[in-house]
Amino acid sequence: MTRLMRLLANRRFIVSETSGDAAERGRFEAGIVFTDAARIVQVVKYYLARPRERHRIARAGFAIMRGLRSADALLEPVRQLVAGMGCAAAKEAEGQLQP
Repeated sequence: MTRLMRLLANRRFIVSETSGDAAERGRFEAGIVFTDAARIVQVVKYYLARPRERHRIARAGFAIMRGLRSADALLEPVRQLVAGMGCAAAKEAEGQLQP
């Protein structure tokens, strides 16, 4: 969800292809509409016809971002990046990634 944080922080309505793990999506599902790639056009058309619903979801996304500290929001993506490094430096860095 890191790629979407700036949009949420700017009260933007987001339709996104389902990605990430279920727990991560769950944190953001009130403020982002997730759908599979095959349905994106259909979902976008649905919300284009419903401006009140779009605004409600965008406000919910902003509220989610407002409730997160930047460090908390970025912790898991950084952990995954470090874990993928697979070297001694990664092990050392992992010890420094504490909330």
